[in-house]
Amino acid sequence: MYTTLGGMRAVIWTDVFQIVVMLSGFVAIFIQGTILVGGPAQVLEIASNGSRLNFNDFDVDPRKRYTFWSLSVGGSMVWLSMYGVNQAQVQRYISCRSEKAAQWALFVNQIGLCLIVSSAATCGIVMFAYYNLCDPLKSGRISAPDLYMPYFVLDIFSNHPGFPGLFLACAYSGTLSTASTSINAMAAVTMEDILRPHLLKMEQKKLVLVSKGLSFLYGAGCITVAALSSFLDWGVLQGSFTVMGVVSGPVLGVFILGMFVPGTNRLGAYSGILAGFCVSLWLAVGSTLHPPSEETMGVLPSFTDGCSFANGTKNNSSNLDEVSILTPFHPKHQGLADTAFQMLIYF
Repeated sequence: MYTTLGGMRAVIWTDVFQIVVMLSGFVAIFIQGTILVGGPAQVLEIASNGSRLNFNDFDVDPRKRYTFWSLSVGGSMVWLSMYGVNQAQVQRYISCRSEKAAQWALFVNQIGLCLIVSSAATCGIVMFAYYNLCDPLKSGRISAPDLYMPYFVLDIFSNHPGFPGLFLACAYSGTLSTASTSINAMAAVTMEDILRPHLLKMEQKKLVLVSKGLSFLYGAGCITVAALSSFLDWGVLQGSFTVMGVVSGPVLGVFILGMFVPGTNRLGAYSGILAGFCVSLWLAVGSTLHPPSEETMGVLPSFTDGCSFANGTKNNSSNLDEVSILTPFHPKHQGLADTAFQMLIYF
């Protein structure tokens, strides 16, 4: 709603507040999880023993998901498409007063991005250390990988009312930050490139109302898709990344073609983006219908040795730190987890 009424100015100012909420949620999860595991040293030891801190995998096999090359080369292309040709980002650049102001805004954005990504990765390592001998997914306590973090938060903050709500606010902030920018960008593109050429005689006030109506419709559509996606039994986040890769790769290729090949014409651009889209779609559909084995992808193992399904307790141990690491979670607020899951889908 605030995107519809306030436009780009409302999106930018709310993003500033939302990043503070997101960082606060990450800090709370990191501190509480680290305390329950037994301290930072214990977290690093468990993560290292589980090969979760491996920076030396230089395997050139393109089928492996997490290697130095897949993250450096593939990650560079993903972020280049996000910050170079993505309509939502470009719209923010041109809203700045000058080119220098846009450059400074991008520099500050990179600092915030590093904080958010590193915080998320750190919380993931803490979560692995907490459940290192009782994988919630393999033990049947959760039904999808997207539910790892909501259940983890409900577990570690089961005796601290209010903190699960902070995580929910964190999830909402991440969702709204991305969604508001995307909705505003889609409305702007639809208005300027599709509708406005046919509405040359319409007054500016009416054009603004049409643009706000488009924002409202796109927002309602996104919420509907997110609600329906919550019924799927596979990783929705991975699916969204796949779709983004299929679309953003060819678009980035066309922009690079136009910048570095002066003799490019319309036919070359159209044929290039069509060929790139077909290849990307072929790879995405093929990997979805016929996924490679976990061994080929280099998926690291997880265990359920510490789980006890009879009485909901772990194996007995005199070490209090180890008991705290292996304590199973029993979330009492399923509705909160489901709500957070839907927000993560929207994100």
